[in-house]
Formats: sequence, structure tokens, C-alpha cells
Amino acid sequence: FHVKYATADGTQYEQTFTLHVTISDRKDPNPSPTPVPTPEPTPKPIPQPKVIVSQYEVTPETVTAGEEFDVSFTLKNTSDRVNVQNLKITLKPEGTDLIMAEQSNTRYLKSLGKGKSKKFSFHMKARQDAQPKPQKLIISLEYEDDKATAISGSEEMTVQVKQPIRIEFDSPNIPASVNAGDTFPINLNVFNMGRGMINNVMCKVEAPGLIPEGNSFLGHMEPGSSKTAEIFVFVGTKNMSSSDEGETTETDADGEKYGKVSGIILVSYEDEFGQE
Repeated sequence: FHVKYATADGTQYEQTFTLHVTISDRKDPNPSPTPVPTPEPTPKPIPQPKVIVSQYEVTPETVTAGEEFDVSFTLKNTSDRVNVQNLKITLKPEGTDLIMAEQSNTRYLKSLGKGKSKKFSFHMKARQDAQPKPQKLIISLEYEDDKATAISGSEEMTVQVKQPIRIEFDSPNIPASVNAGDTFPINLNVFNMGRGMINNVMCKVEAPGLIPEGNSFLGHMEPGSSKTAEIFVFVGTKNMSSSDEGETTETDADGEKYGKVSGIILVSYEDEFGQE
């Protein structure tokens, strides 16, 4: 505080006074430890329910191109705590070789309880020109949990498709008459008329008195291809035959040795799945 004043005789004086004020924050300079509050437990999040394909079946197991077939599968709600609702199931082939044989490719289920399963089926068809290979089907799933949260997912199935085998061959040119001791060739043109590969094509002659020097192996044949089998045949007697090991034996020593004989040319092959 600064003060100015004068005495009675007019003398001027000045004087200063200093005051001190202490400002406190009202906190104890030596406080006791404050207990730390226990945090509230955080609730564990509940995982979203998952709907999966637990099993599926294709009837017939291998589908031939141009034919119809049935697909059935079971959907399971894997959650043991949450129900699902408004389940929409859509079945779509990955390519264009498989098509629906019914009007709709969609199913609807109002609810699926926790841990519950439900079976669905669809009727389909393989196109005539379908590729002979495993074909994929995709199952799209859309549903909600018990809080109406939208969830989506997809599953895959496989359908094994094969093309029908179509083998044709010319009539072989066989001499009308041959003499014992002769050897002559039999030629057979084999045609793969189907859309699938055929494998291990083999031609063999089976006839009494006609002893082939061996079988004709044509191997693999692509769709639309042809190959010629050539088998050289030794002419014996009617009571002679050859074993699979190439040994020649007489089936009946007292039997007729000459005359008309008949037999077969056997063509064997395997499809793409090893079916003979």
C-alpha cells in the first residue's frame, strides 16, 4: 500500500506498507494414500452365431451330363447360446454347366434354434455339354442373430460330372476263308464319339482256331478322335485256343479241326473315373 500525506506545516511525506497473502489449494501436503477403486468387470462379448453345412449329399453320386439330380444338405446353427432368424438360403452353381431344374434356387427359414439343424434339398440338371470334372455349387447364407444383427456367409459343395461314353467302330474286314497256318491282319477303326476322354483302350480277338500274336493297345483317346487297332492272327485248327499268357493249347484233341468258326473282337476301355 503506497500512502502520500502532508503535515500541518505543509511538509509532504510518502510511505509504503507491504502485506503478504498465502494462497492455499486446500490440499493436505501430506495426504494419506487414496484407495484405488476396483474397476467394473467388462462383460465378455458374445460371439456371432455361425451357420454351416454340416453334411451334404448328391443323388446320384456321379452325375451324367444331360441328366437331372438332387442335392440335399443340412444346415446347423453352431452357437449354443444364440438363436438365428430370417435365414435365407440361395444355391448357385459356380459356372453354367449346372442349372436349376425347379423354379426357385432360394429357401427361407424363419428361425433356427441354438445347436439345431435343418435339411434342405434342390433339384438340378447337368447340361448336355457339361465339362466332365468336379463342379462347384455355392450356398449363400443370410440371417440375423437375436439382436437383429445382419450376418452373411457362404459354403461350397462339389458335384462330380461325367460325360456318357460313346464308342463306335467299323466292321472289320475279315477274309471269308483262310487256311491253317496262314497269318492275316484284322484292322478295327475305333471312334470316340463322346465329349469325354477314354483311357487304356484295348482290342483283342477271341475265337477258336484264331490265335492272335498279341492285343492292340490304343491308349488314351481324346473326344472326337479315332484310332486303328491292328491285330495279326495266326490260323490254327478249331480245337486250338490261346491263353491270356499267349500259350496255344488244344481244347479237344478229338474235336473238329476245320470248318466255320465264330468269335468276338473285344474292345475294353476306362472312363475318366477309372470305370472299365
